[in-house]
Amino acid sequence: MRKRWLTAAVLSVCTPLTLAQAPGTQPGATTGACDRSCLEGLLNGYLQSMLSHTPATAPVAPSVRFKENNKAYALGQTATWKSVTGLTDYRIYVSDPAAGQAEFVGILQFGPQHSFFSLRIQVKDQRIVAADTIVPGAGLSASDLSDSALGMFAGGAALGGHARPGFAQELPPDQHPTRAELAASARSYYEAINTGRPDVATFAPDCHRIENGVPTVNDPKGQFPVFSKDGRTLPNFFAMGCREQMNTGVWNTELVDHIEVPVIDAARGVAVATGLFHHQGKSRCANTRGYGVVCQKNPVPMTILLTELFKVRAGQIGEIESVWFILPHKGKAQ
Repeated sequence: MRKRWLTAAVLSVCTPLTLAQAPGTQPGATTGACDRSCLEGLLNGYLQSMLSHTPATAPVAPSVRFKENNKAYALGQTATWKSVTGLTDYRIYVSDPAAGQAEFVGILQFGPQHSFFSLRIQVKDQRIVAADTIVPGAGLSASDLSDSALGMFAGGAALGGHARPGFAQELPPDQHPTRAELAASARSYYEAINTGRPDVATFAPDCHRIENGVPTVNDPKGQFPVFSKDGRTLPNFFAMGCREQMNTGVWNTELVDHIEVPVIDAARGVAVATGLFHHQGKSRCANTRGYGVVCQKNPVPMTILLTELFKVRAGQIGEIESVWFILPHKGKAQ
């Protein structure tokens, strides 16, 4: 169940970004292939330019295409670029040299406020030709940020200062999944939601999911905003693991479409998926397994622009990291 991002207390010490050029990347290079270090060096160069509010220094092609939260802008001409003050140590890199694409997930600082942040770049001739970003906290009003009904998604307050190490760890060479296998694992997650068949997705026993910084499984302190239509006492769905939660059918109200898997990092076993998540896209209530009819407390449908990272080991989804932004219901990806 996804709601809006909110501000929160400081997650970690935010310091000015110090990003050295990635090894093997030559500043100013404009030709040739772009390997992992090149891609991550370009991500770092982009971030450095954003934090210094100098889009002219970004390692981009003259005709770069830039989007923030599904809208196209000239590079640097958004409130995010103009007002960001820092980047925490919470950072995830996913690189796909074969596709010429890379993904970064982190936490931006805007003075005392924070927002999770997703950046996906497409590269040609060692220059960024497209940059697609999601900034969940962008455009929220003071009333949005103080709305207690949205407090369960408090901008990552439940997290420590660093991302889960599993996303950075490379798998042994003989355990690298194929590109097709990684893409299939990511797509199986959405197939399970869309079809109501939880068996099509394979989860590791210790699978964990974090959305905009907030755990939505394995968290006994969280509470799904749902109620029993029959007046039954419901379990804490947030306290369940990935498999157990999916098996209940509580997600059967939701619909995901426009699914793509643009970035695949076989060495790390990570796939990046994008799509539109339609909250209550099927219905407000779901006929769950063992708990009767369960309905959403909030009757207002939402459409969410979504980027999700899947860490896969031996064909099992072990970690999920989500960054998303609310669009008008039934919004369309541009």
